[in-house]
Amino acid sequence: MIRLFLLWSLLTTLTFSFGMDTEVVYQENTRYRIEGRIPKFVDKDNSARELSDALRLVNREIQGNFTEIKREVISSALEFGEEFPNSNLLPFTLKSTYVFPGNSKLPLASFLIETIYYTGGAHPIKIYKGYTVDTYTYYSLDTFFKSPEEARKYMVERIEERIEENLKNSQLGREEKIYFDNARVDLDDAAFYFRDNKFVFLFQSYAIAPYSSGNPEFTFTFSELREFLHNKWTGI
Repeated sequence: MIRLFLLWSLLTTLTFSFGMDTEVVYQENTRYRIEGRIPKFVDKDNSARELSDALRLVNREIQGNFTEIKREVISSALEFGEEFPNSNLLPFTLKSTYVFPGNSKLPLASFLIETIYYTGGAHPIKIYKGYTVDTYTYYSLDTFFKSPEEARKYMVERIEERIEENLKNSQLGREEKIYFDNARVDLDDAAFYFRDNKFVFLFQSYAIAPYSSGNPEFTFTFSELREFLHNKWTGI
């Protein structure tokens, strides 16, 4: 394994009491190929000794998720390889990486983990997971709102309006159809993170659209959601 230290100043203009280390994982044989860039928060001494409980939790969750799916891919590859050793579907693959978008105004760090794996079938599966943190807090979507239920209801309705508009336009031949006719919007089916100072919801494959449509994305500004936000976030 190779450990690469990334200075936090390269990721954000804000000053936090932590940085980030990247564990690079690569395993390959005739039955599977594993590639991972696994982020890990560290303190300024490039260790995890002085991290807050929130950042330790994020580290454990990220490592645990990668380890679990790696185990599943390897197990599936070995089992399939025993039964079909000459199959052109081998090797099964897993690739995981992460991206930090720009958030110049936000006093927090937000990033997206992309995991792509193939265990046979027509195409690979993509899974996205968003993380938003500061030195002491691991933020969920609901922590930003005074009334999470009302905020979620508003956002779901706006997304459904955009889906309905696309479906109507596709029937009139104005644009390509993107979504399922019976698409049901659940924000928990999306990766939540921030990009360009906006709330971003990146939906998983098949949640509201076929694989050919990719992973639909919807954004909301802080201004649009101001009436639902806790006071500390209304000035952004």
